[in-house]
Amino acid sequence: MNKLFQLIFFASFFTFFISCEESTTGVQSNETNPIKIFVKASGSYIDKDGFTLSVDDSRNEAITIADPNASGAAKGKLELMLNAGMHTLELKDIAANCAVKGDNPIEIDNQSDSNSEVQFEVFCKEILVNK
Repeated sequence: MNKLFQLIFFASFFTFFISCEESTTGVQSNETNPIKIFVKASGSYIDKDGFTLSVDDSRNEAITIADPNASGAAKGKLELMLNAGMHTLELKDIAANCAVKGDNPIEIDNQSDSNSEVQFEVFCKEILVNK
């Protein structure tokens, strides 16, 4: 009987220990980490109004675009502090003659031990006007 009691005790303790380990792994940290977002716009008739960055479909941030350089490219930059963990970033308010190259939205895992950076590339084409 004594050995049976010891076996049940150790099995219960082991089960409790494992369940405590598992319950802490899914908790998202309240720690915030910096993330840098870069937008490069090129082509004809670049949208000078800038863009809006949507974070997790709940927060919107404006990204202003600098005047195009001699090669016709313009850049914008935004730095945010976000909680550690997974986030969805989407570039919005894109002019009708412009399109994002690559993925939009982008999923990013913002970790405390890294400097997260995201780059969106936008290409704008000439607007044709009938006369």
